[in-house]
Amino acid sequence: MNRNNLIWLIVIIFDAILVFNIDSTFDGGDSILDYLQAHQALETPHYFLDMWAKPIFILFAFPFAKVGWIGMKVFNMICILGSAYGCKKI
Repeated sequence: MNRNNLIWLIVIIFDAILVFNIDSTFDGGDSILDYLQAHQALETPHYFLDMWAKPIFILFAFPFAKVGWIGMKVFNMICILGSAYGCKKI
C-alpha cells in the first residue's frame, strides 16, 4: 500500500469514527430542517421544487434520510470525502 492510499484510509476511518460517535449537528438548526425536508420529500413532493428546501440537496439526500439520522450522517460523510478527493485532484 502506497503512502497516498494509507492517508486516504486514515481519513476515511477517522471520518467514520466521528460520524458514528458524535450525535451533534454542530449547527443552529438548519441541518435538522434539511433532514426533515429530505425525510418527508416523498410524502411532500413540493420539496423537490421548493427553493427554500434546496431541491438538488433533497434529490440526493432523500434516500439517505429515509434510513434515518444515521443515513444523513453517512450522506454527509460521502459528501465530505468526495469534496476532499476533488480538492486533492485540483
